[in-house]
Amino acid sequence: MTARERFLRPGGKMMPTTGTILVQPVTDGTLWQEQEAKASFWRCGDFHGVDLTPLHEDALEEYFSQAVVGYFSPDSALSDRPDVHVRFPDVLRVRPPELRHPRRL
Repeated sequence: MTARERFLRPGGKMMPTTGTILVQPVTDGTLWQEQEAKASFWRCGDFHGVDLTPLHEDALEEYFSQAVVGYFSPDSALSDRPDVHVRFPDVLRVRPPELRHPRRL
């Protein structure tokens, strides 16, 4: 049973009612440096007697594979317009299985 069925009064409203995830490649040197700096910890050859360097490549992959959500200057965009990646249905009518597998466009 979902929270909507348990707590929303008849005729109640939920906001937002729908959603769309837009995806657009961007370039940001500062963000890249921040992610690289996080992974640089794993270059330590002697962390209390433990060599962490074998984990550096995995750390880089982990940090750079995380989604970044936020504002980017339009100048940082690498394409003319974003692509619609996922469109979520009306939350007042959707059933839980549909939320587990949103429609990809």
